[in-house]
Amino acid sequence: MFRKKQRKACLNLIIHGHLPILTWIGFGCAVFFIRLINNNSLHHSNSVEPEWRVPSAPEEEKHMVMVTLNQTVQSSNFLTIDELSQSIDCSEESSYSSEEVKQRTAQFLSPSQILARTSDCDNYFTIIKTFGLAPFLESEMEYPLAFSHGVHTQPGLLELFLSLTFRPMDSHCIHIDAKASDEVQSAILGIVKCYNYRFKKANVFVAKHSIPVFWGHHSVLDIDLMCMRQLREAPRSQQKWRAILNPAGTELPLKSINTIRQIIFSKRENIIPIHHSINANRQATRFKLTRYGPGQYHLWNERVESCPKGPPPFNITVLKGSKNVILTREFVDFVLEDPIAIELYNWLKDTSVPDEHFYSTLATLEIEYIAATSARSVSQNMNMLQSNEEARQPKGICFRESLWGHSGCKGKNIHSICNFAMGDLEELKKSICFTGNKFNLEVDPVAPICIYKDVRHKTKLDRWREWKENELDKRNGVPEEPEPEENA
Repeated sequence: MFRKKQRKACLNLIIHGHLPILTWIGFGCAVFFIRLINNNSLHHSNSVEPEWRVPSAPEEEKHMVMVTLNQTVQSSNFLTIDELSQSIDCSEESSYSSEEVKQRTAQFLSPSQILARTSDCDNYFTIIKTFGLAPFLESEMEYPLAFSHGVHTQPGLLELFLSLTFRPMDSHCIHIDAKASDEVQSAILGIVKCYNYRFKKANVFVAKHSIPVFWGHHSVLDIDLMCMRQLREAPRSQQKWRAILNPAGTELPLKSINTIRQIIFSKRENIIPIHHSINANRQATRFKLTRYGPGQYHLWNERVESCPKGPPPFNITVLKGSKNVILTREFVDFVLEDPIAIELYNWLKDTSVPDEHFYSTLATLEIEYIAATSARSVSQNMNMLQSNEEARQPKGICFRESLWGHSGCKGKNIHSICNFAMGDLEELKKSICFTGNKFNLEVDPVAPICIYKDVRHKTKLDRWREWKENELDKRNGVPEEPEPEENA
């Protein structure tokens, strides 16, 4: 009954022409309708598991929703991403530094604008460009990738990431932090809905369960493991993905997806930093979430001094690595299924920052199972340890560029990590790393758009070169020929 009254009140705002009221009251209606269509699919760990794709509403309700949201879209008069990016000269400070440009860009990438443009999936990809519609290349078909995204805020960054990297043969699992606002959750669901609407055989989905994620806590690791399981089981993959990457929601690519794929394919092995841990205290005692305030999620991972940890299983040495890794599918099977991997996870889960120790330690294990018995022999290949410089670029590959404690940060150092501004982009463009972290729309909303312009141009060049070099069959389509780089 309440929903019927709320829906009727929202429709009356539109039918009787009260469009000015929509600036804030009507927006709440828009969110209401989006969530109605999605059938309350903002799920939590104790809820019923939803379908892989966002369920559609009955035709009558869908028509009413589209009437409401289409009028909201028309009244917004927002730019396409091409119009926005072309209006900014990223090499000219006077073009990108004005408050007007920053406000227009922040608004374009805001959850409210994402909700508006994803209300009409037929037109969504005329506003947000995608390489998903481009012809297939041989390298893409040989080596499909999977991505595990953890997002808690600023869905505009996820929208840019997918715009630059999405290809139908790849798979994307998106975990939405349970702490995310309803507006952020609805915006992400809208993006996923439009990708599924346009690419019906592709595999883009929101993780079945939503958990609150806290830095230093095993929840950071859990969302990756959750997505790994669901990506293995996903029913609509066109091809079996070969490797998985786990970018954070604040990362954007610095290289084209073609370059990233070709480098990973050339190695065809795990890319995991491995070095001695200088943080032995992380495993000295147990840690647990402790409340520091009255809010539902006012929790942090606190050391319990009275609970010392015993030695790790099999007396292995816990090593240090990174949250960001590239794992082969075979190693993912080992991570999820092997009893020793599970035992190590259970031992690490009440320590501090287990996500930086789990993969690096597992990668060094050499396990021998004795036939016809339950016995097993576990040893550790310490020759795999890397120097600090090698660990930053294991096997010559750098996944993520982060500027820790960077005195030259032109944006803002928050928790000792540089949140990028326009002045940091030249250094980022020179990086060999696949992605950059952190982008923050509250620090500089224009920097993500300028990286988008740079990487989109690189992607066009890479696709064109590969097509020309391999003389691919024109019947499969011809990649868009890149124009000279302008204002990037």
